[in-house]
Parts: sequence; C-alpha cells; structure tokens
Amino acid sequence: MKKRKKYFIIVAEKTHQFYMQYKSLSELTGITPLSDYTPPRMMTKTRRYEIIKAICQKLKLLDRI
Repeated sequence: MKKRKKYFIIVAEKTHQFYMQYKSLSELTGITPLSDYTPPRMMTKTRRYEIIKAICQKLKLLDRI
C-alpha cells in the first residue's frame, strides 16, 4: 500500500510540473480553462485521476500523428 501511495504522489507531482510547464496544455486539451487551474495536490483524487487519464489519452493521440 505504501508503495502505491508513493507512486501516486510522484504521478501527482509530475502532473503538476507538466501543467506548470505547459500551461497552454489545458487549453489545448480543453480539460480546464487556465483561470480555473488548480494544482493537482489541491484537487480531489477522482478529479486528479480524470485529468491524468485525459492527458494520457491526448498524448497517445498526439503520438500517433
């Protein structure tokens, strides 16, 4: 259980860095408007998971091009 929690924290941090680095990404993907941005650590787990999943799906689509 501990390992899983640690992994999730790492994922959340990476997601946070990813968001901060590419602020336009949320506009690009249409996940959240910029004014509505909340750092992943402030989100509910479900919302954070949805966003991580959405980003991964968008990246998979971009990879195919």
